Amino acid sequence: MSDIILIGAYPNTPEKEQQVMECVKSLKCTDKEIILATHCPISLELQKMVDYFVYDSDNYLITDWEEFSTWYWYKQTGLYFAYIINVGDHQIANITNHRNGLSLAKSLGKDLVYYIEGDSLFDDSDLHKFDYIKDFLEQHNKKAYFEVERNYRWPNTFNCKLEIFVGNPDFLLRTLGWVDNSKDYFKNIRERNISDSDGETLSTAMECYYYDYLSEKNSVARKPPVEFSLLEHSTSFNYESNLFPNLKMNLNNQWNDDVELGNNIFFKKENYKPAIISANKTKEGQEYEVLVESSGKEILYETYSLLPNQVFFKELPIGNGSYEVKFKNKGHIFLEKNYTKEDIVTLDNNNQLPWWSHDEPASLAAV
Repeated sequence: MSDIILIGAYPNTPEKEQQVMECVKSLKCTDKEIILATHCPISLELQKMVDYFVYDSDNYLITDWEEFSTWYWYKQTGLYFAYIINVGDHQIANITNHRNGLSLAKSLGKDLVYYIEGDSLFDDSDLHKFDYIKDFLEQHNKKAYFEVERNYRWPNTFNCKLEIFVGNPDFLLRTLGWVDNSKDYFKNIRERNISDSDGETLSTAMECYYYDYLSEKNSVARKPPVEFSLLEHSTSFNYESNLFPNLKMNLNNQWNDDVELGNNIFFKKENYKPAIISANKTKEGQEYEVLVESSGKEILYETYSLLPNQVFFKELPIGNGSYEVKFKNKGHIFLEKNYTKEDIVTLDNNNQLPWWSHDEPASLAAV
């Protein structure tokens, strides 16, 4: 079986390019060829470190979300609904990166591709697992290996973790729903009723999209072609791999150091009054200040301390239709934004947990 490593990345800064270089270096001892696929140019130095480079200048980002929400929410005891994170706009760019790399691998006559995100770092103790999974798939007549997370609110719902996967390029190119624009992506989601909540709401997450296509093929085959490996303890803030237990992933996404994550204002579903949320998703206790003005008049000023995973919640006085918000941490403004009524997220009638949000329940700070 002829195999090759495929690295997907967007190294548009010197720091991110250095991270990809470190990833490549950590793979050199595998003695396997490497494809690098990006949507941005890279240095000649990085090009020389890999065997093949695929550059696609069309870094398609979603701008028209149609009727889909761009926000995820979760519910917790004693609190209404807390803002977690914007969904992001790069699903199509990632999909085309996967397709470009897989297409090149197929044209090279490769039977197996190991896909890896470029902000990963391998430990030498895990490198033998490349040949292990190759032999496993061949012995069990499998076409692909994907690691999946279970939605703990809907136990029959799973989603693929896409930081790594392994598969026959021809099989993946024939199986997955490849698109190059958001219109077709959303069309597929509607037609296939792709959901991370047992059909209660549709999901635009790539992880859910990939699992839907792969698991459908699984269910109709006498010998399922995809090996799914369940990640028992994985969450969106806790990356892990069953195949490569010592692998460091998502090194460019420092969730635990981002003090801005989890701060926003929105309308409460129950009475549509504006409210403010501040969630500490870092590893340390944090000191915050928040100032909210409406049409130049101060309507809220609060100082508060949050332990890790603790949440501050405060209903706001109704202003004159606009809100100017400043969040400070250690005296420095880390988020400053002007909102109109149209800008503030209005909670829909579903209020469903995202598939990946099964963190320990957050505690509510005194207000």
